[in-house]
Amino acid sequence: MKDNLLYERVLNLNASAGTNNLTTVKVKQGRIWHVRIVSVENQTNNFTRLRIIIVDGNVTYSCFEDISLLAGELYFSDDELFLREGQQIQAQLQGCTAGDVLVMFVHGYWEDIE
Repeated sequence: MKDNLLYERVLNLNASAGTNNLTTVKVKQGRIWHVRIVSVENQTNNFTRLRIIIVDGNVTYSCFEDISLLAGELYFSDDELFLREGQQIQAQLQGCTAGDVLVMFVHGYWEDIE
């Protein structure tokens, strides 16, 4: 399993005002992601809402939501998530200020399926 560690980092070093999305790559064909932790941070300013969702084509599944978030605080969901091929994790940060630095980390492991 050591070879199957999943560590995905998504950065936006110059956010726009309003809502910004941080999105992972799609899960490769023939794989499943076992996600243990998703963490998100606005390193620059407070923001109003955070949603962590799974994107599956045109369909989304909400996994975590929080409001009235502080700058420099790490917010995370430690609910285990399972993603199949083609799916992505997305953090939606609402109420950002232009120029904010946003970061999302996804930790877990992947496995091949037959």
